[in-house]
Amino acid sequence: MGPPAKLVPFLLLAKSSRGAAAADLVLKAIEAPGVYVFGELLAQPSIAALQQSHPPAFALLQLFAYGTLAEYSKLPEPRPTLTSTMIHKLRLLTLISLAHTSRVLSYDLLLRQLQLDSSAVRDLEDLFIEAMYDNLIKATIDQRRRELHVESAVGRDVAPADLDQIAATLKQWCDVTTAVLETIDDSMKNAVALAGEAHAAEQKLATDLKTVLDKKDSKSKDKAIHGNDFGMLAAFMGAGGQ
Repeated sequence: MGPPAKLVPFLLLAKSSRGAAAADLVLKAIEAPGVYVFGELLAQPSIAALQQSHPPAFALLQLFAYGTLAEYSKLPEPRPTLTSTMIHKLRLLTLISLAHTSRVLSYDLLLRQLQLDSSAVRDLEDLFIEAMYDNLIKATIDQRRRELHVESAVGRDVAPADLDQIAATLKQWCDVTTAVLETIDDSMKNAVALAGEAHAAEQKLATDLKTVLDKKDSKSKDKAIHGNDFGMLAAFMGAGGQ
């Protein structure tokens, strides 16, 4: 899967940009409409070099790739000034991150995390609508309860520092899945064995029943034969007496 289409022009420009031009390219990419992932841009050698030549620009790009609005104040000085466009996009990115933490997000929490005034409920709901329209989140708005009910959210870039934790989580998931599959396999083997035992018992019961019925039938035939012989003898003796 390739990079998002709207990021591609910046990736192409990054190949020939250096120093201040690359730093300016970062700012343009951050403000560009529809660009919400930046991992491929960070991986470009000319952009990675900004960590040494233009640290503020590189730190800002990392913030938009992995961070949230609340983390802006933690950037080392001198911090780049955020334009209104940048703040708005960072709010959308923060909303995505929050959507991954809980299925139900209260307005109060979101107003704090998105650094909106407590009375700016309409602005908050407009942000929800924009995020849903841009397919950043799938959710429903509960105005009565003042909650956002999240169904899903797009993924964000993964920070290198988080890779070990993700790998550990995936390994744990694989271990649990393997254990479950082994349990299912054992259960299936037991079920097959029990089915075999039940079939064998059924066959034995049928054989035993047939044996009993055969013996009963044989006795009935013997009794019938002896009864006929006795009847014939009685008839013969009766005829002789006459």
